[in-house]
Amino acid sequence: MVRNAEVATYISESKPSKIFNSRDRLEVDGSPKEKHIYLQFKGGSFTNVIKVELRLQCINDSDHGGEVYGSLKAVNSDVTWESRHPTNDLTEKVGNLGKVEKGETILADISGVINDGRIEDVLNLVILPLSNDGADFTKDVKLIITLNDDGPGTTTTSSTITTAPETTTSSTRAIKPNQSNTDPFQLMLYWDKSYNWQETRDRRRWCVTCGKKGSKCDNGDQVQIVECDDDSKRQWWVRDGKRFKSFTNKKLCWDYSDKLEFRLRKCSSSKNQEYDAVSVFNTEGTDFEYSFELFLPNKPGNCVTQKHHPKKKENLIGQPCDRAQKHDTSLWVGVAPPNLDGHRL
Repeated sequence: MVRNAEVATYISESKPSKIFNSRDRLEVDGSPKEKHIYLQFKGGSFTNVIKVELRLQCINDSDHGGEVYGSLKAVNSDVTWESRHPTNDLTEKVGNLGKVEKGETILADISGVINDGRIEDVLNLVILPLSNDGADFTKDVKLIITLNDDGPGTTTTSSTITTAPETTTSSTRAIKPNQSNTDPFQLMLYWDKSYNWQETRDRRRWCVTCGKKGSKCDNGDQVQIVECDDDSKRQWWVRDGKRFKSFTNKKLCWDYSDKLEFRLRKCSSSKNQEYDAVSVFNTEGTDFEYSFELFLPNKPGNCVTQKHHPKKKENLIGQPCDRAQKHDTSLWVGVAPPNLDGHRL
């Protein structure tokens, strides 16, 4: 199960009355003045829980990203240093972020929140500093819940995290990027069993394509989503730095200069052809651990997505990331063909 943070903010000792909820990042630091991160997740009480993890995307290097505590007090978006939770409202430590590096996606084990196989309907968390070398994260924080498929009435979903390379602490795992630029891949919207797209939870495979007809992409083609077809080379792409090029015409790149609606244009140095998730981009598979968001550096706070729930021939657009996350359409996976073909179960 995957849950987005309902509240993701931080507080600062140097600005005790300031609310930081509108900031585009989260900060934790021990010096010269402390900063603490506050998180809240909702989404139903679960039983037969065997593991809980936090997924965070690092913006900078730090020798320690902090320690995670539960809170007995509800986390609000308007929390400040002056209204921060007193120490006696915090539970014992439930997780440890350890050393973090710029561009990594961290999975931190916080299974300490599990109580007799259960987690609460509303989970409130606080991250406290363990270093004077502050750590910054994006606000795209997710809760990954793994259920015991042997338990009554529960199944392990496709979002369950598999083993990944360990970093310096056993509770933290970093997803490394695939650095290949020239091999073709398909881009598919990440799907999870909990998603309810177009009033159905049936398995869906929506891939990015260009244009409507023919075997090649043309200048001016709209960039859309259609049912995945690994034989269609219009769904094949290559990566060149921060740009995505058509495999059938490598002179054409994704471009969002037209009111944040994506078209293929002649590749250039325009910032409207750049996407900022390259550090975690990979073509390793469709599991959650390989998913990533594509940010628009020329439009801070916006992600590559489409309107509301996906359907055939919808155009790719740039929208605020929190809106895409609300509709479960912010995450992508990259897969080398021929491994994606329609809405197979």
